Amino acid sequence: RLVSSCCEFACGLSNDTFEDRERLLSSRLQKEAGGSLLSKIDGMLADCRMIDEHHEAFSKHGIDVPICLRVLIATSGLWPAFPACSISLNSVSVLETCVNTFCAY
Repeated sequence: RLVSSCCEFACGLSNDTFEDRERLLSSRLQKEAGGSLLSKIDGMLADCRMIDEHHEAFSKHGIDVPICLRVLIATSGLWPAFPACSISLNSVSVLETCVNTFCAY
């Protein structure tokens, strides 16, 4: 019900500015799902904005790294737990180079 009402709600906002839509959707979510969920969503959106800002700033530095690198920022307690994954690199030094390069930026 919440998802369908959010979709209907969003469709009716096509002529409003982004800020108006965000404010109205936030208000509707708070009423339907409560402040706790809305607070988590706000935190997740802030993480996403920070990811984009860091990625753009790092890319503008023109630093060459041996693999495609995009850093994930996930505030503890806001996001669901991520399952463990394994990666296969030709060398551990590739990952070390990327981490050191990003930290130095």
